[in-house]
Amino acid sequence: LFVEDDASFLDMVENVFGGWSKGSWQFLRAENAGKAMAMMEEHLVDLVVIDLHLPGLDGLQFLRLLHRRYANIPKAVLTGHATPESKVECMKSGADVYLQKPLSLEEMQGVFATLNELSKWRSETNAGFRGVMRQISLSELIQMECLNKNSSVLEVSSGARRGQVFIR
Repeated sequence: LFVEDDASFLDMVENVFGGWSKGSWQFLRAENAGKAMAMMEEHLVDLVVIDLHLPGLDGLQFLRLLHRRYANIPKAVLTGHATPESKVECMKSGADVYLQKPLSLEEMQGVFATLNELSKWRSETNAGFRGVMRQISLSELIQMECLNKNSSVLEVSSGARRGQVFIR
């Protein structure tokens, strides 16, 4: 999901990155934080790329909100106005990477490679059980985790709806 209000920049990114990904990327676009949050409710997203200068709720505020609600989804800040101060704030607020918008093809390849690796992070680091459990109840699963003294986050999903159970 790219959260960016510059449609021409997004058109270019979608064309170039779409080609480099050989069609493996599905692009979602939102021009402001409100539309991005609505898309997060409707779609399973592997990566959110946020511009800092957004209309209404700015990118840093949106990043903080997004990180509180979707801590496990990788977040990248892609800005045309990078500063050391904003980098520190973004990283403290939940960004996994902070990148300058590319100005050349070489820079664009570097951004693509970084985002491509980051998009794989969620599926690789959350490689726990995935599937349907039919003969075990949620209370039994929680009990097993507690008896084994495991701390975990159980992600439960059905379609685009998701929920989490935190076990400590």
